[in-house]
Amino acid sequence: MATQKYISIYTGAEIDQAITEMRGALSASNIVNDFSGGTTKVASAELAKILKGMIDTNNQPSNIKTQLLSVPDTHVLTDAEYAALGHLGRATSFRGSYNNAAARDTALTSEYVSYVGNEVTFIYDDGSGDSLSEFSRWNPNTLRWEKIQLYNAAGTPPQTIATASAYTLFSYRQARYNTMKALVSVSSADGTQRQIQEALITYVGTDTYISVYNEVGNASNLFNLTTSIASGYVNLIVNTTAANLVVTGRIIAMI
Repeated sequence: MATQKYISIYTGAEIDQAITEMRGALSASNIVNDFSGGTTKVASAELAKILKGMIDTNNQPSNIKTQLLSVPDTHVLTDAEYAALGHLGRATSFRGSYNNAAARDTALTSEYVSYVGNEVTFIYDDGSGDSLSEFSRWNPNTLRWEKIQLYNAAGTPPQTIATASAYTLFSYRQARYNTMKALVSVSSADGTQRQIQEALITYVGTDTYISVYNEVGNASNLFNLTTSIASGYVNLIVNTTAANLVVTGRIIAMI
């Protein structure tokens, strides 16, 4: 029987090299499509596709924000919120809050040369000794801070006076103001009677003066108003005429 011969296009050395390389080749069982791991395995192209999709999704700004918000005590501000906060910064009229005028001046003196008159600050202690706070506006003409008068905040909560007596409703420091305008209301405990008066109070030297006007209500004998000066303060006194009357008031203006 005749022997057939085959001639390879590869040399013997090339065939040996190919067989050697096959020993390190991966079989299908070494290509995985999951995240189980393994030092002798490789990820499939499909798994690489999934991983890329996850990376692309996580890189989207909306998803980054969602992840940040899921972290406790972490907050992400919107553009509108950042803009609102910006209105409280140095680029706006409000120039900050300070413990007192000295602290404010130390922080802002170098800026005063550029102020135009709409700059506002807040200080917790206005230096009067009365435990008052103060909003101030820069006056470019006088080159100083001037207090913004917010008198409508100077109201008193309803106070029940147990017996007919003299009750000091408001006091103001002589060194700071000379005149006060106030609204005073007194009513019975059940609210069936009420007497309201407006009053102007001032002083000259050691004498006080009061003008009462615009009285309204269905009663005219629940109280009367008097004034006094003591320890550098001018006092507005409500003299009630019966027990358990409810007194409240509001400062309308001071100069």
